[in-house]
Amino acid sequence: MLPTPPRRRPARPVADAPVAELAARAEDLAKGWLMALVEQEPLARAASIATGELTDTGPRICAALAHALTSDAELARIAPGGELEALVARTAELAGAQTAEEASRAVDALRAVLWSAALSALGNQDGSLVAELAERLAVVSELTRGAALRRLAGPAGPALPDAIAAAVARTRRDGAALSLLLVELDDTGRVLAVEPEEDAAVVFGRLVGAVRGAVGAGDQVIGEGAGRAWVIAPGADRRDAERLGAVLAAAVRAAGSWRGAPLRASVGVATLDHDAAD
Repeated sequence: MLPTPPRRRPARPVADAPVAELAARAEDLAKGWLMALVEQEPLARAASIATGELTDTGPRICAALAHALTSDAELARIAPGGELEALVARTAELAGAQTAEEASRAVDALRAVLWSAALSALGNQDGSLVAELAERLAVVSELTRGAALRRLAGPAGPALPDAIAAAVARTRRDGAALSLLLVELDDTGRVLAVEPEEDAAVVFGRLVGAVRGAVGAGDQVIGEGAGRAWVIAPGADRRDAERLGAVLAAAVRAAGSWRGAPLRASVGVATLDHDAAD
């Protein structure tokens, strides 16, 4: 008889993880995170790390993540809508991240420091406990990554039709070019089918954050629900827009993975008067 297909198993809270010890070392963890950030980034970017704020806020973030390892109630506090979401969302800001890729590296550095400290505190525990703790830390890290990317992406901005109408009016007045791009995650349907709502939001947040980090200074990004981001690109003709589309697709691929595979997005392009008159 063939075995049934393996099913996704929630990462349970690891009640016997050494949380008290980790939380008590929150300042050391934050210091380790700061050192990891300095080591992994080019020297030119070291000055962008908010060292003063990190020494104050970093320990609080580390303590919140440590507590989330053992309790679903504590995990909910860092999840979307939780009272500590805004705190962990500052991860990218404290690391001086300007793009989704930089924000993701900052979260990965923090996760590595927490994992190193947790392994040291566990000592000679059995392999199953280590594996369960690794799964739980992955969930905690992804919630942190999602919060950081949403903060990096900023507010949603005006409704799409209003924003396009305003851009068209400016273009007609100035006699410039205008292009509209749609960046859409290829696996949106699968993500919605298999992931809990909060995990899906993390994946979609990566896409919007990646797009915001890759556009030009004058471009406008509007996220649209699940797995879509629109880019209004004033001054961009068809060739410019197609080049930008390639840049955006590459930025999404660099924004992390989903279930072991890089994120992939399709990019559509429309240019005013080439594809439509309004």
